[in-house]
Amino acid sequence: MKLRKVLPVLAVILLAAGYVTGHSSLFTNFTGNDTFVGILDPGKLSCPGGQLDPTWSTGSPCTPGSRVHIRDSRFAYYLHSSVDRITGAMELTSANGNYDGWRPDLQSPGSGQMWGTIRVNVEGFPNEVWEGTWNGTRTVTGNAVVITTHVVLFGAGGRIQGMKAEFRGTADPLVGGTYEGWILAPP
Repeated sequence: MKLRKVLPVLAVILLAAGYVTGHSSLFTNFTGNDTFVGILDPGKLSCPGGQLDPTWSTGSPCTPGSRVHIRDSRFAYYLHSSVDRITGAMELTSANGNYDGWRPDLQSPGSGQMWGTIRVNVEGFPNEVWEGTWNGTRTVTGNAVVITTHVVLFGAGGRIQGMKAEFRGTADPLVGGTYEGWILAPP
C-alpha cells in the first residue's frame, strides 16, 4: 500500500528534475566536434606479456602476444562547439590506455580502455580555461577505430568561473569526433 503512494510521488519528482535540467537557465546544452591537430608527445609504451622491441620503427613495438600499455601521451585538438564558452584549443594533457595488442596495419594499438586529463583554452578569452578528466573505450573493428569518451570539466576564469561541463561523444582518434553535453552554471 505504501509503495503505491511512494512510486507516484517519486515519479513526479524525477519528471520535475528532468524538466528543470532540460529547461533551466542553470543548464546550457551544446553540441560540438573536434579536429585532430597533432601528437604532442607519444608517451611511454610497455608490453605486458611480452617485450618492447628497442629497434622498433615500423610494424609492432611489442613481441607477438603482448598487450600494450601507453602512459602520459599528449594530443592536440581543436574543439568547435555550439556554445562559444567551450570552443577552443583542446589538449589531452595525459592520455593513458591498456590495449589488447598492437595493430601493425593501423600503426596503432588495438582495443581497450583509456583515461586521462584534459584542458580546453577558450578561444578569444586567454584567462578562461576548462580542466578536468576523461575516460573512454577504443574499439578496433577491421580497419575502423572508434573511440567513445566521457569528459568532465571545471571552468576557471572570466565567464566560466565555477562552471561545470560534461559531454560524451564518439571519434576517430586521428580525425576527430562529435559530442553532446551541457554546461552547469554555478548557483
